[in-house]
Amino acid sequence: MTNNSNQNIYKDILESVADDIMKSVKIKVLIFGPGPSGGDVHKKRCEIKEEIINKGHTAHFGEDICKKEILQTSGLNLSVAEYITSMKYDYIICLMNSPGSIGEVHDFARDKRIATKMMICINGKHKSGYSAEGVIRIFEGLHGKVDWFKSPRDIKDCYLLTRVIEQIMKVAEARQWEIATGSLLS
Repeated sequence: MTNNSNQNIYKDILESVADDIMKSVKIKVLIFGPGPSGGDVHKKRCEIKEEIINKGHTAHFGEDICKKEILQTSGLNLSVAEYITSMKYDYIICLMNSPGSIGEVHDFARDKRIATKMMICINGKHKSGYSAEGVIRIFEGLHGKVDWFKSPRDIKDCYLLTRVIEQIMKVAEARQWEIATGSLLS
C-alpha cells in the first residue's frame, strides 16, 4: 500500500468521525435581553439569535418560551419558569440592558450550574454599579463569562455580535471534545 493510499484512508476516517461529531454538536442557546423597546440593543439581540441559528445551532428568546398564557395555565411564577428553562439549555446569553435582563442576571448569576454556562454582556458604563460590584463578581468567581461592551460603538459596529458568536463557537468546540473523549457518555 502506498503512502498516498494511507493518507486517503486516514482522511476518510477523520472526515467520517468529524461528520458524526459535527452532527452531534448542536448547542441550544437561550438569549435574555431587552425587548422591542430596547432600541439598538434589542436589534443586536435579534442579530445574535439569527447568527447562532445560521451557525447551525438552536436559539430562543426567554419570552418565546415563558409566554404569559403558558405561565397562567401552568401556574408557575415567571422567575421559576425562566430558571427551569435556563437549566434545560446548553448556554445562556444575557444582554444586561433592561430591567428584566438585570433581574434575570440577579436571579441566575449566583447559581453555579447556570453561571458556568452563561455569558453576560454589560454596558461598560456600569462597571462600578451595584450589580458589577456584587452579583457579577460572584458570577465571575463561578466561572461565568462577562463581556463589557462599549455603547454604542460595540453595538453598531458588530463587535459585540462577533464576541458572542466566538463564545458560542468555543462552547461548540468544547462539546466536540466531550463527544470525542466520551465524557458526555459517562
